[in-house]
Amino acid sequence: MSDPSGAETSLPRGYRITHAAGGASAELRPPQPSWGWLSVAFATLWCVFWDLGLLASVGVGAKTDWSGWSEDAVVRWLVFIPFFWIPGVAVTALTLHQIFVRATWVLGPGHVTRRYSVLGLRYQRDDEVANVELIHGRWSTGRGATDTIRLVGSAHRDLRLDQRNYGSARLPPGILALATAVAGYVAVPMRVVETVIPEPSSD
Repeated sequence: MSDPSGAETSLPRGYRITHAAGGASAELRPPQPSWGWLSVAFATLWCVFWDLGLLASVGVGAKTDWSGWSEDAVVRWLVFIPFFWIPGVAVTALTLHQIFVRATWVLGPGHVTRRYSVLGLRYQRDDEVANVELIHGRWSTGRGATDTIRLVGSAHRDLRLDQRNYGSARLPPGILALATAVAGYVAVPMRVVETVIPEPSSD
């Protein structure tokens, strides 16, 4: 593929590919935040109310006389923490990740470098890539498909670049263009794997 970036105009919404300094590689920027700003705004609002409730509840599990519950404060907290604190902390962490963490994939021959930045702090990780797979999973109901782009490493560790559900069983051209462009820049083979999977909503 002489110009892997030629398919950039047909990439899935939010993806951008630009030539890196020196021209030996390219930078791929996935949609950020991947949830979309509307979902992030909703999650942020949920976290504000939930976390304020958790802060206000400090000591409630140990002090409140809950009718029908064990009088043992330890037993109460064994219920209170898993069902209230853990979900709140987990969703808050994921939401903060969506807001503040930005990722860039640097594509070069035979490898990718994933660069992450958080409020000025930077971290990166290098991975070898042996091939690119576009897994087209048609739903068993025939009502749609799930397409996944995987970068398969020589150490059999897979990197998932993108996964999307579609209301059509056809292979979207944008996903195919993205997989083709990535394989072109990384200079490895790309193949489409057809499979049948359960419909996500029926899991």
